[in-house]
Amino acid sequence: MNSIPLRIRLTAIFAAVMALVLAGAGYLTLSRFRESQSEYGIAHKVQQAALDDLVRELATG
Repeated sequence: MNSIPLRIRLTAIFAAVMALVLAGAGYLTLSRFRESQSEYGIAHKVQQAALDDLVRELATG
């Protein structure tokens, strides 16, 4: 039937699903972080620096 082994196909599907889950979790983390930063009235420069750090850490992960 298909020349690609089942193990590789399942691994690819798992990787794609996990990428979607992690992207969703990252989006929720960033949106909650932005909300919490704006609630406390932190200076915009400090807020942007913290947000940039969080984005870098999520992208690295």
